[in-house]
Amino acid sequence: MTSIFQWTATLLIAASATLGLAHSESQSFPLSGFREITAASGVNVSVTVGDAFSVRAESDGDISRASAAVQGQRLVLGRSGQT
Repeated sequence: MTSIFQWTATLLIAASATLGLAHSESQSFPLSGFREITAASGVNVSVTVGDAFSVRAESDGDISRASAAVQGQRLVLGRSGQT
């Protein structure tokens, strides 16, 4: 019997606040159907097995550059503009 896991992936982008007190930001991505996860250099990933797909980015700084996309069966995590 083959078991298919649903993944919850949390993209944690290391960022530092430039001035003032740091605050946490998050962004959800409506993605599903992946079986693998690839992350860009410098991106920390936390994976939790659950009943449904959920992809969320968290950061202590600006989260506007967080990117997540499904390519085939692979979830690709990174930052926009990253080469």
